[in-house]
Amino acid sequence: MIRYLDHTITEHTHIETGEKLYALNHWYVSDEAPQVGGSRNNGYFKSRKEAENRHNELLVKGLIQNEGNGT
Repeated sequence: MIRYLDHTITEHTHIETGEKLYALNHWYVSDEAPQVGGSRNNGYFKSRKEAENRHNELLVKGLIQNEGNGT
């Protein structure tokens, strides 16, 4: 079974324009190989707050759809 582990928001700077973007990733781990994790990128946002808000939206959506139980 694949289980949700955590989320990260990382800052990225465009090399030519200097624009900062924030990447939201959700991290998962498998019961079969708990020593190995993987992530899914959930988009880039113009602020850390926007990324955190999107994370919260996805979390609530998962709970409503009964996915908040670790799957």
